[in-house]
Amino acid sequence: MRRILKVIEYKTEVFLFLFLGFISGVPFLLVLSTLAFWLTELKIANTIIGIFMLTTTPYSLKPLWAPVIDSFNLPILDKFLDIKYSWGILSNILLAVSIIGLGFSDPQNNLWVTVLFASLVSFFAATQDIVIDALRIELTPAHLSGIVAASESIGFRAGMLTSGAGALYIAEYFSWPIAYGSMGVIVVCGSLVFWLLQRLSKVKTQNQQPKINTDRPFLQLFYNSFYNVVSQSYFFPIIAFIFFYKVADTSLNAMSAPFIYALGFSKIEYANISKFFGTTMMICGSLAGGLLVNRWNAYITLKLYGGLQIISASMFIVQTYMGYNSSCLILTLGLESFVSGLGSVAYLAYLAKFCRSSFTATSFTVLYSFGSLFRVLISLLAGWCADYLGWYVLFSLAAGLTAPIFYCLNRVERPRLCK
Repeated sequence: MRRILKVIEYKTEVFLFLFLGFISGVPFLLVLSTLAFWLTELKIANTIIGIFMLTTTPYSLKPLWAPVIDSFNLPILDKFLDIKYSWGILSNILLAVSIIGLGFSDPQNNLWVTVLFASLVSFFAATQDIVIDALRIELTPAHLSGIVAASESIGFRAGMLTSGAGALYIAEYFSWPIAYGSMGVIVVCGSLVFWLLQRLSKVKTQNQQPKINTDRPFLQLFYNSFYNVVSQSYFFPIIAFIFFYKVADTSLNAMSAPFIYALGFSKIEYANISKFFGTTMMICGSLAGGLLVNRWNAYITLKLYGGLQIISASMFIVQTYMGYNSSCLILTLGLESFVSGLGSVAYLAYLAKFCRSSFTATSFTVLYSFGSLFRVLISLLAGWCADYLGWYVLFSLAAGLTAPIFYCLNRVERPRLCK
């Protein structure tokens, strides 16, 4: 009952982070599986699609400008908004414009223009995510981290459903430019959510943020921000954990569209099974993850995720032998989506434990961006592996390389428990 009362006390923040998660989730698939399906439909090779994932590199480079968001006010906007809220609104507007530009880029004839706009979408989406993650950590009490992370994750999955199944339906009955244009219009609503969060939240972040000191050069601020993270004894073990955590998650997500297309499924079948049903299962997994993190903790929940992810990757191996089989695909994608949703909540809550309050944006971003960097590298290797080694080898590697996360988690917790 106490937990329920605490959630009610922070219900405004939980509700608003649900919407911020939604806005964060919309652009994610627009440069991943939705774009991959578009490119696959244009008969572009899997290797090129895998290389195309380099456009998501800004997600990996977020630490380079996270210290700016932690400390620097934006001119004009700082008269009306606190630091992070002004950055959130600016990045949100530019993100919406970039998504619309991506939809009208015509990858059939102007692939480099598509690359440019996909990179801009990733950059502004990554900047917006820096703000959202920092605000979630700053505004959320530790004992509610699982609930708020689950709320944001559910919103994120709903956003993925919108930019996944929704965009595919619009593209099927209208066109890809209209599909992406619609997503841009939806995304720009996030500016209102940022404004409401500042107006309604009980904790004012302006009193927690380090103000810029003009007597100190920016490089020193940059150095101090990073040193607070990389100097910790658990830094390298947790980076290893992030890598192995991302192997199966990335391989299955990045290559699922080409895999399903190769099995002979149509665009609508892909939207119904992978996007609609799959995203629904992700939301169920996020709910389960939030409950488990608050019931146990993120560490135990991540160990459960590891075991389930090995089973999930193994189901894709079964699917390679079953071929075009809707029942098997429903089971395969349903399990993978549920496990992905569960793991993402535990992952967010676990990384939040390692953030320093004075440099919230930088601390979380440094750790989280390693996952984004690994996602890009794994996507490149996954595309090559699918083309030259086959789907069976790809999914076998995904299952096998998930196992080391148990060892890495123990290495991370060992020095913390000793203290």
